[in-house]
Amino acid sequence: MSDRDARFRRLRPDGDLFAHFGIELEAAASPAPASTPVSSATSCTHCRWYLHADQSSCPLCGHPVAARPGATP
Repeated sequence: MSDRDARFRRLRPDGDLFAHFGIELEAAASPAPASTPVSSATSCTHCRWYLHADQSSCPLCGHPVAARPGATP
């Protein structure tokens, strides 16, 4: 191995780059639970903004949401 190769190997980090540069990281917290998908979503009839089933008015334009079939009051 040449002297140049030895210098290159000494400068090249192996493995964990954070450990190589002396950076300490906190352990990540457990991931948040996945939200449940909305099964009866629709769009606003006025501006077409996506609405969730539990919204009574559009958060974008304020237009009231019409009663949906099968929705509980």
